[in-house]
Amino acid sequence: MVLEKHKLRIFWQTVAMVMVFALLIVSIGTEKAFAAEEKNTFEVPVKLMHAYEKSQPSMGNPAMHQTAVITETKDGADIELQFTALDFMNMHGHLLKLYAWDGEPAPERNDTCKETKVIAEEKDAGLDGKQMVFPSKIVIHRSLLREKEFYVRVRVDAMDSIAGGDGKGEQNARLVFDYSKAPAAPAGAKIAPEAPDAKTPQEEKHTTVNKNYDLSTLKDGNYTVKIDLWHMHEDRPSMGNGSMNHLALIKVKNGKVECQFTVHPMGVSGIIASLITFQYPDEQGNLAFADVVEKKLEGGKASKFSFPLYKGEEFMHCMVDPNVAAMGNKPVDARLRFYWDTLEKVSDTFVLEGSTETSYGDVYTPAVDQTDEASGIRLLAEERVLASGAVLKVEEVKDGALFQKAADFGKKHSLDLKLYKIDFVDDTGSPLKPVRQIRLQFPLPKNAKAEKCQIINFAEDGTPNPLQAKNVEGKMEIVTAADGY
Repeated sequence: MVLEKHKLRIFWQTVAMVMVFALLIVSIGTEKAFAAEEKNTFEVPVKLMHAYEKSQPSMGNPAMHQTAVITETKDGADIELQFTALDFMNMHGHLLKLYAWDGEPAPERNDTCKETKVIAEEKDAGLDGKQMVFPSKIVIHRSLLREKEFYVRVRVDAMDSIAGGDGKGEQNARLVFDYSKAPAAPAGAKIAPEAPDAKTPQEEKHTTVNKNYDLSTLKDGNYTVKIDLWHMHEDRPSMGNGSMNHLALIKVKNGKVECQFTVHPMGVSGIIASLITFQYPDEQGNLAFADVVEKKLEGGKASKFSFPLYKGEEFMHCMVDPNVAAMGNKPVDARLRFYWDTLEKVSDTFVLEGSTETSYGDVYTPAVDQTDEASGIRLLAEERVLASGAVLKVEEVKDGALFQKAADFGKKHSLDLKLYKIDFVDDTGSPLKPVRQIRLQFPLPKNAKAEKCQIINFAEDGTPNPLQAKNVEGKMEIVTAADGY
């Protein structure tokens, strides 16, 4: 799973906590500049289509005006698109960002996925009912003329809300144009080569494909394993992951393997959905319906499914039906992901129970318990809070503007201060943001008493905010807010 960037800095009587928030101001231009040379400006029909199902429009297509304004010169084409709000699953959704791919799309944005230019905005009520500004016109520059289709990546506030956070609901799609009535192209322009059919993007090659499991090695008995519902084509959770309880039961008897898992309702802005049916690959690889073995959800809906498991794949093709109108009220392809490294033997009398409460889904990541050797600062996070491979990074701050503000505060109040910058980073050094509460523990200074120490959060402007801390086994512990801040 991909988490947003976040920086956390900490400081109190001996240690203070600092949060720095950067404001990015984007200047939006409204002018289009073209060389004083031959150019065409004309309109063509356009549709926003599903990235992987060639004949299926994207769910966002109704939000886009079906006419594009094209301005061409020999140096390329500027494609102007207009968007409006779309009511979706009881949400008043808006386009937030549109990116254009150079070539084939990937499951996540990279250097070949370029942000487009916003040339007009409009005010409207956001998901929380407050007035906000949203893009209404966007220009995409392409170096080739007359591309009949190319891939884009769309970010919409409603999809982000369903997926559980900023950027998590981004989806690939295709822009498809009809140039059959377009005028002649400018002399010397580079025309896109004819492509009778755009090929379907290849499924992402996962780095975890070698984490399959040989089921024949399992002895009779019961086992548990952690699971997620994964997107069929992209390396990320499916939106339906929010309806899963993330522990499955594996029952083995006389060489036959049965898998059970439980589900609960998923609530999204007034819509309550849960899995109605689940299809698994049978022994021949054909999809078959799993048995519903418990119906504990409201209205007698399924709460537990059971099916025979023939292969110990990490990613098992399946089809799920959440019975949601916005998804066409039909089953959709997905993959059930097994984390086989979490497989544990349990008692023969073990019964799989799962939550039946409405909630939102997330992705399994291991718990974190790390201590920085130099400072003694300890990070504690439960499962599904920090990305896999998260590393605690602590730096003592001894100079700079923020240090001076903290020092001035300490001097004014006769405090002995120490300033730390604390980051959570992945294996590439990129910052990570916790998605729920974390705990941070700070060792007491030598000969200091806990009741005499204080942890303080300093804002960027130097404003101090004392934090509530408690003494836990000789360390001062703070617990962050629900979203990790």
